[in-house]
Amino acid sequence: MEATVNEFTRWTALADVESVVHELWSRVNESRPWADKGASLALRQLNLIVLARGGRQAKRASSVLEALAAAFPARAVVMAEQMPGDRVEEPRELLHEAHPLARVTVRCGAPGTVGPPICWEEMVVPVRREDASLLQSYAEPLLLGDLPVVLWVPQEPDCSAQDFRRLADMADRVVLDSAAFDAPIRGLRLVADLVREMAGHRTVGDLSWARLTPWRELVADVFEDPARRDMLDRVETLTVGYGSEVVDSELAAGGEEHLSPAVARALLFCSWMASRLGWVLGGRGWHKEGDVSVLEMRRAGVKMTPGSTILFRLHPHRCLPGEFGGLETVTLEVAGKTSGTPGAVITIKRTPDSGVCSSRLRYEGREVDIRTIDMPLPTEEALLAEELSYVGSDTVFEESLAVAAQLSGLPGSEGLVI
Repeated sequence: MEATVNEFTRWTALADVESVVHELWSRVNESRPWADKGASLALRQLNLIVLARGGRQAKRASSVLEALAAAFPARAVVMAEQMPGDRVEEPRELLHEAHPLARVTVRCGAPGTVGPPICWEEMVVPVRREDASLLQSYAEPLLLGDLPVVLWVPQEPDCSAQDFRRLADMADRVVLDSAAFDAPIRGLRLVADLVREMAGHRTVGDLSWARLTPWRELVADVFEDPARRDMLDRVETLTVGYGSEVVDSELAAGGEEHLSPAVARALLFCSWMASRLGWVLGGRGWHKEGDVSVLEMRRAGVKMTPGSTILFRLHPHRCLPGEFGGLETVTLEVAGKTSGTPGAVITIKRTPDSGVCSSRLRYEGREVDIRTIDMPLPTEEALLAEELSYVGSDTVFEESLAVAAQLSGLPGSEGLVI
């Protein structure tokens, strides 16, 4: 999205938001510097509610919404829970108004080469913790009734709290980020519980799933060649190397930068493979081989024989703050077609310094380069855009998450940390 070139803001009481919105749109069109391009476009695809913790997180959410405006213009309602130290500079002339107030903003990006700019609306409502039971009544009048509603919670939600529950009840889709949870492995189970609870009423997305998209695509590319597809039936070991990831300070409740283990995404990736290929639990639980967490799986419908098992190996790598910390390598070890014949090794590796990710096959004494792509660190707006693109349920995600939740609760899972 181009930088904002026009912006009008006004504080108002919640009851007057709609009239202020109309006033601001009029001011935008009266003062537009793009008169030769025609009237600005007030496009709205959805209502996007953001439940933000603190003023800094609300500000971050606003920057994400601005970056998304061209692809997903929305009426954005940011419920900004005030934290100690937050300063809300409400105009003095409104101090007598019933609280909370709303800061209403209409922003426009730069005009396109052949048309006017796209503009969007944002309402920020600073709220107190004691207002939790009232958030639904605050947000509901601000929404456009004919558009779908998405609730985005950038931080770990309290899934039993009234503020989250009541806003989720209004939504068609709830988007979370299990990587921002204090305990990401537990986060997978919490998200899986929400998926089950909300089934048939609303869908649930997780930005951690979007972070795995390029990895899943690279694995799928390997087996696009029909000559390689039978290797899927002969996989013996799946090893995922992962590191630590710096979670942005705006996501942390206290504003402090901290490391979030990427082990949850490594487990979710393995669970995706299991759900697609019919692998089920074979052993009793996780065990350690040095720093590596190991779990035995088996092919569904096949008795436990030496050729029927698959080992999951989650291999941590300690990263310094600022280094890439998601998945680093995925290695598939494949048995030969018959006993005594050589197998194959498929490796997908991301180079942290360059962000280049390549897939390679070693087979019959040869090494074949399959694909090389740039895999930069994903931005939060790119991840959110992917989740907003889903209209209905993402059944592949839901099935993968259910497997991950099961595996994360097995004996030995407490060792799934860096």
